[in-house]
Amino acid sequence: MSVQPIPLVLKHPSLLKKNLTLLAGQWVKADSGQTITVTNPANGSVVGEVPLMGRGETERAILAAEVAQKSWKA
Repeated sequence: MSVQPIPLVLKHPSLLKKNLTLLAGQWVKADSGQTITVTNPANGSVVGEVPLMGRGETERAILAAEVAQKSWKA
């Protein structure tokens, strides 16, 4: 018995950004320009690509979270 792939159907397809991630309120690519292919583990089909974020992006995300936390706390 073979498993048939289930097509990816999104309620809001505009939210799937190819090669971009949301960092500090902005859609950005990885500093390196590298990406990772994301596959559906159930059938191996490609879902999309995401940026391969590194140390610099991580540090900026942490800083943005620290800044945002001050207003959330209030």
